[in-house]
Amino acid sequence: MKKFILKLTAFAIIPLGIYLYFAFFVPVPDNLYFEAYSQKDKLLKETPSPRIVFVGGSSLAFALDSKRISDSIGLPVINTALHAGMGMKFIIDDIETKLRKGDIVVLAPEFHHFDGAAYGESMTLPIVLKSAGWKNLHLLNLKQWGILLKGIPELRKYKKVKFTETTYKASNFNEYGDEVAHLSLPDVEIPAPAPATNPLDNEFCEYFAGKLNRIKEKCTVIITPCAHRESLYNAYKPNIDKIEKKLAELGHPFNVPPRKHALHDSCAYDTDYHMNKYGVEIYTGMIIEELKETLNK
Repeated sequence: MKKFILKLTAFAIIPLGIYLYFAFFVPVPDNLYFEAYSQKDKLLKETPSPRIVFVGGSSLAFALDSKRISDSIGLPVINTALHAGMGMKFIIDDIETKLRKGDIVVLAPEFHHFDGAAYGESMTLPIVLKSAGWKNLHLLNLKQWGILLKGIPELRKYKKVKFTETTYKASNFNEYGDEVAHLSLPDVEIPAPAPATNPLDNEFCEYFAGKLNRIKEKCTVIITPCAHRESLYNAYKPNIDKIEKKLAELGHPFNVPPRKHALHDSCAYDTDYHMNKYGVEIYTGMIIEELKETLNK
């Protein structure tokens, strides 16, 4: 019996040691894209309220000219968006702890956050948490813990990142939190988007609505469609329609129909959600006009 217990203990300790090694002792490059999480966190701490806080995935990181928005509206702007693979649950739970009374929150979730990607990806959630010093583990539920544990061994891959002109980097963000390095790069050919096949995650939709109710107690909240290319809209329209209907039923409708933010394919940089310089100009103009209209109301 004693030998069995020793073997069982060894069996448990070995994988635990491996996880701890990858989590705390495998270094990642200082300029890794996900290190920008701390940059944006600092902006949130140092920028006084009231301010406009943009929240979402990389579709926002690659789609806004925050200085232009700030100059037009007359308020400080912070673009907190980084990567959709963090999962919308983590993104919204995290930002709730950093908002202040009087803030204007513009939330632009990506469509797949409502049909399967709400809890994050194993290649993204662990590296973001590691970059933040593992201080946000208390925000995770069981589903997110499963994704985290699956992804921790993959952290070793980030050590091998080779930085080039087109590599996503933390230094690509400006003082507002916008990714700006891609604006001077040529567009990349993007594969045709896959059609929508996943059902809506109604459980997360309910959670999302409840969280927004809490945030609205101290902030003005605007739910806006993310920037996306027209090809994605056409392929994903069945689910986009369901998402639009569900959010309206839960009392948190989009401020404009998603179709309005479906930009011509020529506006896309390297993914369905990342806009080039021309797309950034168009989407930013839309956001400014929509913000003015909403705030005037």
